[in-house]
Amino acid sequence: MKYLLLIIVFFCFFDPTFCLTGKFWQVTDQHYDWKYKYQSRPSHGNCRKGEGNAGYYGDYNCDVPWLTLESAIEEMSIIEPNVDFVINSGDTMPHAGGSAEEKLQTIVNTTNLIRKYFPNTTVFYSPGNHDFKPKHGCQLGENPWLAEMAQGISPILNPEQTETFLKGGYYSQVIEGLRVVIMNTVLYYKNNKYTRHSDGDPSDQYLWITSQIDEAYENDEKVLFVGHVPPGYAERFGSMNFHDQYNTPFMKVFEEHPHKEIILASLFGHLHSDSFRLTDNAGPLLLAPALTPWKNYHTELGVPNNLGMGRLFSYDKQDKTLLKYEQYSADLQTCNEDLKLIWQLEYDSSQEPFCMEDLSLKSYEKLFYQMLTDEEIFNHYLDFNILKYKPDPCGLDYYDWKYKYQSRPSHGNCRKGEGNAGYYGDYNCDIPWLTLESAIEEMSIIEPNVDFVINSGDTFPHAGGSAVEKLQTIVNTTNLIRMYFPNTTVFYSPGNHDFKPMHGCDPGNLWLVEMAQSISPILNPEQTETFLKGGYYSQVIEGLRVVIMNTVLYYKNNKYTKDLEGDPADQFLWITSQIDEAYENDEKVLFVGHVPPGYAERFGSMNFHDQYNTPFMKVFEEHPHKEIILASLFGHLHSDSFRLTDNAGPLLLAPALTPWKNYHTELGVPNNLGMGRLFSYDKQDKTLLKYEQYSADLQTCNEDLKLIWQLEYDSSQEPFYMEDLSIQSYHKLFDQMANDEEIFNHYLDFNILKYKADPCDQECKNRQLCSIEYLHSNYYELCREFMKI
Repeated sequence: MKYLLLIIVFFCFFDPTFCLTGKFWQVTDQHYDWKYKYQSRPSHGNCRKGEGNAGYYGDYNCDVPWLTLESAIEEMSIIEPNVDFVINSGDTMPHAGGSAEEKLQTIVNTTNLIRKYFPNTTVFYSPGNHDFKPKHGCQLGENPWLAEMAQGISPILNPEQTETFLKGGYYSQVIEGLRVVIMNTVLYYKNNKYTRHSDGDPSDQYLWITSQIDEAYENDEKVLFVGHVPPGYAERFGSMNFHDQYNTPFMKVFEEHPHKEIILASLFGHLHSDSFRLTDNAGPLLLAPALTPWKNYHTELGVPNNLGMGRLFSYDKQDKTLLKYEQYSADLQTCNEDLKLIWQLEYDSSQEPFCMEDLSLKSYEKLFYQMLTDEEIFNHYLDFNILKYKPDPCGLDYYDWKYKYQSRPSHGNCRKGEGNAGYYGDYNCDIPWLTLESAIEEMSIIEPNVDFVINSGDTFPHAGGSAVEKLQTIVNTTNLIRMYFPNTTVFYSPGNHDFKPMHGCDPGNLWLVEMAQSISPILNPEQTETFLKGGYYSQVIEGLRVVIMNTVLYYKNNKYTKDLEGDPADQFLWITSQIDEAYENDEKVLFVGHVPPGYAERFGSMNFHDQYNTPFMKVFEEHPHKEIILASLFGHLHSDSFRLTDNAGPLLLAPALTPWKNYHTELGVPNNLGMGRLFSYDKQDKTLLKYEQYSADLQTCNEDLKLIWQLEYDSSQEPFYMEDLSIQSYHKLFDQMANDEEIFNHYLDFNILKYKADPCDQECKNRQLCSIEYLHSNYYELCREFMKI
């Protein structure tokens, strides 16, 4: 021991930084499964039974066995045993679950394992959402489970820490001028049912956090925060981690504190990813990757990761600045193949490729800028985000995946520059992924038990992108709907922006092969066959035949069919056969397309090439059994409107989710966010009864930084009071609009979802009414001339 001390003194004399550098470990999201079975069959996120190929050290679809967990902790103690403390940022319990006794035992076992390999070291534990009973559920007030937890980790708590832990699952400790503050962010977690309808300051944690910063400032300390669930959004999925009412107040506790400069950083886990978040001068938020490789099988966007052993931080003991970290990992596939678990340095933050000077907020802001402007740096970040697991090509996680908050709207997109683009979108641009996901999620909350969901096309942003990016948006949007409606039939009608090139669909289109592959989970072999022919298919659901059409074939901007005529891709013939079959089988028919026939009511321009408009309508209006057609549903024009037919059902145009203004024409106006339209129908006689249109006021949502969806109107209630959605009811509504200014003005309000546009003059009214009543060019032009008189 005497010689060891002499060596240490020797090093300190020649290199003072050797003794001034402190170190600590962070390990997170162990999720060890005590029932893990080697060579079992992965099922529903666990490897517990059956015969399969689950590896010796774990499986990408499952959690890890004890031997992998112990190997990780042991290797940490070999790489650097002399640390000042070890942080376990939560989630010891496997996703497959277990009893209350088993849950407590995993917390005890994991804590004791760390203490075994770091016997004289302070150990911190921040509770994870899976560590609670019930899962995710941290209730307010007196919480018996916190008492059980406190008992389980009693060897690492002193009496004062136990007192605050029992109150809300939080505590702190000062180590040589560094205040480590353990938070319980499960209180705010979006899946915590106990706080879903609460607000304020659950368990007084905001107040307590504030007091910790105050005390640290008074004592000339720096502060390191630790939690499990981070605030903000999950970078892989685009969903918020907290209940909406807690996210901003939580961040304000830090960002509005007068002494926020003493906050070094906040460390989190939960998302299983290696990432970071920027704050307003309150230190960076650093997310450590998980030990478990488990894929989030609750979402199609979920991907696994390789094994995240632990993260070794270095800090300056004198001024308490965070200097760097070293991230260690193991390639699970290689380890399983070689039956040898090899841990290795994934990267050092101070070395290539990032070469960060330190872990200050300023350094992370610099790194973020590099990621934005340097594709190579961003790709390195992506590699480390999932510890070099090889996923599908980087998905486009936004409807406009390049949407940039507070960018400058330009040429119909919000992708760069400094400006005032809102958090949830901009009237001059398309929307970010978080707005799209919020809409689909809200639909599933309002009414999850639907018979089917229709996506009537145009998933791709107006700003464009590559073929790979275009296909990925179709995949992502389809998978998002399936995620929130997991056991529901999903229909997709291709939009003009979904084709490559944009608007371009020619008969026998190779792009349809790519599209079919993208939406393969929602197509059966028979549907795939017709989709490959022309982008159309059908399915019968309890006597209702839903017929998906590809009306991009006739679209006025489709250069491939501009000089053709006849029946492109034999779709007219196929539509006729669908009505015939439905009649023979005593079914009703609901048609779905993207581009509607007739005229755009805002612009007065025809939507189809002229040679297709009348033949298309004749397929419906001259069919001997047209009375079985309930309606035809469309999108494309971004407006809430309808069209009348000759007893072939109404054409119903749903408004767009995107608020994008058509900047190609002076007549273009934006709209508010059209969340979705919920139809009700009589299952016995298959009549459409009503719909409810949901929306959000974009300006208000951006100002409040809170996305609130609301019922815009119910077709059966005021102001329209429609008896049903039959063609007769729409003829009646049209007569009211033509003769009652108040009803017409209500229609105008809903047409753009109450966006405040210029008043509609007589010319505007003429375009609106003529486009509704007349879909054929000769009658439409006569109507326009007549109404000018």
